[in-house]
Amino acid sequence: MEKIREEKLALRISAAILIQNGEISIDEIQSLPFLTSDINVRRIADSLVRLFGAELVCKKISSHPFLRWEETIQLKKRYEGHYT
Repeated sequence: MEKIREEKLALRISAAILIQNGEISIDEIQSLPFLTSDINVRRIADSLVRLFGAELVCKKISSHPFLRWEETIQLKKRYEGHYT
């Protein structure tokens, strides 16, 4: 696949997950098999924040045995009801 097509596809998949769940983690975006670098992942995340007026937040996902945080893109409250 071309690099531009891969990024467009990654953006569409990530946007679909964001709309469906109301949030998507950076790890989920990074797990897409055709994204090859962290720069592409950050570019997709920035695009989602800009396109959906979403916000980037850090969530604690575990505390035992080590404290672990995850960056997550979440839709703002005005989008509630548009996803299940």
